[in-house]
Amino acid sequence: MAAALDHSELLKTSYRPIEAAIRWSGAADQERIILRVLKRRLAPNPDEFPQWPQLHLHVERIHDAILNKDLPYGLRGVTVRRHVSLEHPDLTVRHVDLKSWMTRCYPGERPDFLFNETEKRLARAFVTEETLRALLDEREAMKLQIEQLQSKLQMPARNIRTLHKEDETSITQRAETTYLHVIGGLRDLLLGASPSGEPYSKFKTQDAVISALVAHHGGRLGMTERTIAGKFAAATKLIRG
Repeated sequence: MAAALDHSELLKTSYRPIEAAIRWSGAADQERIILRVLKRRLAPNPDEFPQWPQLHLHVERIHDAILNKDLPYGLRGVTVRRHVSLEHPDLTVRHVDLKSWMTRCYPGERPDFLFNETEKRLARAFVTEETLRALLDEREAMKLQIEQLQSKLQMPARNIRTLHKEDETSITQRAETTYLHVIGGLRDLLLGASPSGEPYSKFKTQDAVISALVAHHGGRLGMTERTIAGKFAAATKLIRG
């Protein structure tokens, strides 16, 4: 087994998306082997490299950021403004741009090739004003929820059963089915193509759609990779059943 690389050995001024994804996935010491398997391909298939299950997702996240202009890109380390295909073999992202993007969009991620140990410790210790405000808002919401529960506990048992029944039926089965039909239809549309074969969108995989949703709306209720994937699975099963 190859020895683990230290921080300095992981560093480059710019990376091809696959190189950045390999480092992000903690597989830098196996980079040559991975690239040899991929040959000329610039991204792995979802079922490749099961020992690094996040590798495909990380490539998709970087590609999604490039497509949506969240992450500056260039050719051979030189930033360009014009459109560059994701299939271009010289497509690169600069180290500083990648670090800034990840800090902004994936604050919980601190891969070794972008952040040293000091930066990781500072990130764990540093609380932004926005984070503090979010924590206070969450505290107030929890306080209100506790007060509501205490109020319910003081009601007669019959009233509690009535309220519980109302909570259970707040969204009907018919409404849930309708929402899943809409979700399933939108998912198929995003990943589908016209009769002439022209893709309806730039998204190639469901993982790319999920990554974009989390990147843009990750702070909202239910907008997590696990929840969205579960809804997509239920919607696909329902709409194709």
